[in-house]
Amino acid sequence: MAAAIWSTKSTYGLTKLNWQGDPCVPQAWVGLNCDYSAPGAARIISLNLSFRGLRGGIATALVNLTMLESLDLSYNNLTGNVPNFLARLDNLSILNLMGNNFTRPLPAELLAKSKKTLRLSIEESSGEDKNSWMRIIVVIVASIIACIMVLSIIVCIVKQWKKKALIKSGVLTPKKQQFTYSEVLSITNNFQNEIGRGGFGRVFHGSIGDKQVAVKMLSESSSQGYKEFQAEVKLLMEVRHTNITSLVGYCDDSNHKGIIYDFMANGNLEKHLFDGSPNVLSWERRLQIGCDAAEAFMGLYYRASVHASWMYHSTGRLTEKSDVYSFGVLLMELITGRKAISEGINIVNWVQSLVEEGNVETIIDSRLEGHFDINTSWKVVETAIACVSLTSIERPTMTEVAMDLKHCVQTEKTRQSGSISLNLEGVNDLKPR
Repeated sequence: MAAAIWSTKSTYGLTKLNWQGDPCVPQAWVGLNCDYSAPGAARIISLNLSFRGLRGGIATALVNLTMLESLDLSYNNLTGNVPNFLARLDNLSILNLMGNNFTRPLPAELLAKSKKTLRLSIEESSGEDKNSWMRIIVVIVASIIACIMVLSIIVCIVKQWKKKALIKSGVLTPKKQQFTYSEVLSITNNFQNEIGRGGFGRVFHGSIGDKQVAVKMLSESSSQGYKEFQAEVKLLMEVRHTNITSLVGYCDDSNHKGIIYDFMANGNLEKHLFDGSPNVLSWERRLQIGCDAAEAFMGLYYRASVHASWMYHSTGRLTEKSDVYSFGVLLMELITGRKAISEGINIVNWVQSLVEEGNVETIIDSRLEGHFDINTSWKVVETAIACVSLTSIERPTMTEVAMDLKHCVQTEKTRQSGSISLNLEGVNDLKPR
């Protein structure tokens, strides 16, 4: 097993991957998943080498990974015939060969297996122009959704900056949650202090007694606003989640509609990520924000019976997988410190082009000055790229994304605690895993 992986690394010249030691012990290498259920030996069950700039044919050493269940070689520069030995890997159920230049026809045995137990992904024809055009359309639409999503997801990321509670608030009854327009005027001091703009209107700072609140008022010019208003109030009254801001109340008084939230005293994510804040978010903090945001989305999907339409605008039908794409863009913003569209450059294209060159270091926000772990950075970048796959079936679920990010957070905490321990012991010249 280890020999097969080392041979594959040598075949493709994967020098950028920090693969050392045993592929599965003490933890799986970047791009690998292992099964530890068998007594005495771990087995490689998944190998992901997508967007690695691989050239040549499919490495013959892969035939020795007999327990492989999933193999992803998508979006590389692989050529030649697809080998028939792939059909003879009895446990292989997922094979992704998209975005390469393999010759046709495919082996008959492989095609036969794809009609039964194997999920095979590969272009029907070369169609490079068509593929590029579709990529451009998807990226543009997804970028627009992502920009709107950034504004909405900020509401979901609360209580991240400090352990101190911002406001102690009890669960209000429905009667206490509804406010008249005159009460809203009093709460906001006649809308004196505008602090931002939400999905369907302007947001104002206010106070209810000693409690600070944010009041989002529906704009009269918003065509979809009232439907979004109804959906948001209904959803926030039903959902309780650590990473979703609490609903304090709402106003549904004649022509005046508004939603009242807990006030986020530390500002929003955009302020800390893009606005030249002197306190640059650490790598661990970025991982934690991404993980918490993913868990917040999971809470929405588990608790809401229909898609939360107030979160996004789109002419098409939205599903969890379209949200996953948008979340992938947000994850790229966290990783790079760049906006989804900046100076005419689309972040998805920019990240994918650098990944194809195998240089993840240039993707990470330069303000971190190299203070990040190469293994967790590769994993997070891989997760973000998987989220923005052109084919929705290839994108992970939000649950899988949250699990990946949670693992990265745990790995980073372990790495940092281990680093502190080693420094105290005065151990030097260690090679990173």
